[in-house]
Amino acid sequence: LLKSHILLEEDFLENLKKIGNVHLLLLGGAFVGNEGKGPTDIFMVGDVDKEKVELLIKKFEKTVGRQFNYTVMGKKEFEYRSRIVDRFLFDIFDNKHILLVDKRLLS
Repeated sequence: LLKSHILLEEDFLENLKKIGNVHLLLLGGAFVGNEGKGPTDIFMVGDVDKEKVELLIKKFEKTVGRQFNYTVMGKKEFEYRSRIVDRFLFDIFDNKHILLVDKRLLS
């Protein structure tokens, strides 16, 4: 059962990575045993179709039987929020997380 859950999660994450031009993808909250802590479970930055992301996440939620908080933002919004030391971003990176994709965003 545990092995099938891990394979399902890996398949979900690979599909997330392929959904567009993903610059940053990290998992926090429920994925790292910190449920209810941190602002989001899935954080994605890039040029992606937000509707496709939503559909993929909803399908995953239905399969695993639970909901996840997720955030998708564009590269420009991420860069702006990074420059102004946005509290939301600070909380994401300050809490326990797993970094899956990290393409250098700031020059």
